[in-house]
Amino acid sequence: MRWYSLLLCGGLAGLGGAVLIIGQVGVYGANVTAGRGWVAIALVIFGRWNPLLIAAGALLFGFTDALQLRIQAAGGGINSSVPYEVFQALPYVVTLSVMVAATVWMRNTAQPSALGIPFRKESTE
Repeated sequence: MRWYSLLLCGGLAGLGGAVLIIGQVGVYGANVTAGRGWVAIALVIFGRWNPLLIAAGALLFGFTDALQLRIQAAGGGINSSVPYEVFQALPYVVTLSVMVAATVWMRNTAQPSALGIPFRKESTE
């Protein structure tokens, strides 16, 4: 089961990277993910390894990412008195705030019991 999960996760991660490069940007460039890999790890911790909570956290991050673009455009874009970096940091600040609040609120963790244990396939001899 771990082996199939590993293959599935690796395939989906590769597919997600291809969609990010080919689907949205069209060209490869350095730092195109903009730290979203760390957000994914934070979402798993925030979601307490529950796929529905992780999906809700991802929707929250995506919503704030789209919202910051609209706020930035409505505020005058590059001619705004507020630096655009403040708007770009909004999704990460929201994600970090929600993760810290969820960690404080839910003091015990719900991590899988096999987390951190190396996988060694039993010999079938």
